[in-house]
Amino acid sequence: MSITILTKTERVDQWNKWVEQAPKGIKDYFIMIEVDAQRWEIAENQEILTESQLEEVNAIYKEDAS
Repeated sequence: MSITILTKTERVDQWNKWVEQAPKGIKDYFIMIEVDAQRWEIAENQEILTESQLEEVNAIYKEDAS
């Protein structure tokens, strides 16, 4: 058995394929995971440390998503 390391592009492509092929409930769950990951990435990039600053992350995410 060998382990294959995928590039970021390959990982994104694989993730998108899984999401598209998943039944609706699971697809919604995958999308929720992706949204949370993007929000946390914004929080880390902005060095947001407090609960009140989380609202800033939500605002940035909504701007980026549109």
